[in-house]
Amino acid sequence: MNRPRLVVVHSLTAHGRVGLKPFLDVIGVDCLPVPSLVASGPGDMPGARRQTLDPADLLLATLEACSGLATPVDLFIGYLADATQAERLAKVVDKRRDRIRHLIVDPVCGDDGRAYVARELIERWSVLLARADWLLPNATEAMLLTGTQHAESIEALRVRYPHAGIVVTGLLTEDAVETHVQPPPPARAFVHRQPRISGRANGTGDLFAATWWHEFCQSSRSLEEAVDVAARAAATLVAVQPPASLVPSFP
Repeated sequence: MNRPRLVVVHSLTAHGRVGLKPFLDVIGVDCLPVPSLVASGPGDMPGARRQTLDPADLLLATLEACSGLATPVDLFIGYLADATQAERLAKVVDKRRDRIRHLIVDPVCGDDGRAYVARELIERWSVLLARADWLLPNATEAMLLTGTQHAESIEALRVRYPHAGIVVTGLLTEDAVETHVQPPPPARAFVHRQPRISGRANGTGDLFAATWWHEFCQSSRSLEEAVDVAARAAATLVAVQPPASLVPSFP
């Protein structure tokens, strides 16, 4: 069997290590990029410009082009510009679900305890989460999606999406960053703990997701091994990123 490929719907930025860039870096030519928007930099970069795209038609064409390939194809959906994109992508998933081995959804909507997208998009992520095989929210997103606090959010996701695997990243303790993993039933849940280090975490969620997919879905390592490798990769990125004062801005 040929190596699995991953279609990635995500943002594409000129500056920064976010969105599609970590996937292209980790997965290389086996990553089939479908930009949801293009921007000069990530959302926290002062003066960054952005242009929203319509990824649904490009996703449909990409999946149809995969029809002749004798290789598994997974679909990862990350940053979306608005609720309309979520609705249109859900229709494409339904139309070509036969070409998608695993649907993995990272419901990008917030971090550090706050939302950075419109409430309408947070609410409409449900149309994709309900179709997903794996959910990859961070701790803030789990809270925003369920309307609960961190202690209850993982269980709330499990109740809402009982057939999906759930990987919640970025739960901070005094000395560790925890990843809470609830595999599809009947497998047992577990918690991975990575020593906490100081630094900027920009792009760590995307690097975690790309590395996790490469290790677990493409290289067939165990779920525990894949989470460990992904968490260590994210920690390495935190350690090497420049401070915020050195991040370029635009007039």
